[in-house]
Amino acid sequence: MWETETEYKALQKETVAHPWLRFFARMLDLNLTLVLWKAFSALLLHYNSSNVFLGSLYDSYIAFFLLLMMEPLLLSTWGTTPGKKLFGLVIRDTSGNKLTYKKALARTWGVFGAGYGYNIPIYSLVRLYQSYKQCSIAEPLSWEEDTSYSIKNTKYYRRIIYANIFLLLIGIAYIIGLQAVMPIHRGELTSAQYAENCNTYMKFIGYGTFMKLDDTGNWVDKNPNLLTYSELPPHKIIVKDGKVIGIELEVEIKDGDLVSSYQNQQWIAIMGFVAAQREMNCFRISASDLVKAVQKPFENYTEYEAGIRVKNEIEYTDYSMSEGLLFPTGENPYFHMRFTLERMD
Repeated sequence: MWETETEYKALQKETVAHPWLRFFARMLDLNLTLVLWKAFSALLLHYNSSNVFLGSLYDSYIAFFLLLMMEPLLLSTWGTTPGKKLFGLVIRDTSGNKLTYKKALARTWGVFGAGYGYNIPIYSLVRLYQSYKQCSIAEPLSWEEDTSYSIKNTKYYRRIIYANIFLLLIGIAYIIGLQAVMPIHRGELTSAQYAENCNTYMKFIGYGTFMKLDDTGNWVDKNPNLLTYSELPPHKIIVKDGKVIGIELEVEIKDGDLVSSYQNQQWIAIMGFVAAQREMNCFRISASDLVKAVQKPFENYTEYEAGIRVKNEIEYTDYSMSEGLLFPTGENPYFHMRFTLERMD
């Protein structure tokens, strides 16, 4: 309840003629639920919507579904939502009380249906535009029956806070993305755990749709009728006392074939083994010199990270490099790569 009836009546209106403020408030609430979903799906389910057809649309429906569960509860208890609170937007019934859960649920569903057109592409834009025109002339929207919508003020500081919160959400989403590719097994690894680290990483980045690494380091084709991966180097897993102490990838080509980069395989090995070390975290691995080194797949280099020596040994003759590929140019083209990860302690 408001402290005085006069205070409530001073604010009470059928609707608020600030369509952009209302839209941004709603977008903040939606993006909060979207970040929650991203954190859950990426960190626990290892699901990456960018690898799925219409994945972004799917994510948006999940965000709306979460909002449909959370907003009515917030409106009926707290009396507002984070986005509305930030912009000073107030929703009450015609008596100045907080909405009941049933009425709040009906209101949120009305926003999703009539306001956003059930998030159906194109139709959603039409509904948003229609709602914008109604709101601009302070005409009550269909989901505002038996409710009072008011705004405390439109001070500029609210927009500055909003911009900073959105930047914070972008930062959180970025960190979620970095953390999502980190290995699920850390510290000392068995060969099976190393393989699972690699497979989980490949699944998240969309590289392992038809293939996986078994616990011996060999490639298993999930669907041999579609693709084979005989050209991929096996991951020689070096084990001591049941724990992985090194990884080796070796490729030798004598028949003069075109040579593509093996940097994806190198990075998979790094994420499966180096990133799994206890002292590593998502910031350290993404900022390490390994990132730049792996981008030079046809050069020799040696790097050290988290007690692991990363060494790339390249030898080739009668090849020329162009666009990240090696093309045979002479009579006896030859290529050899030996990529090793070795624990130094």
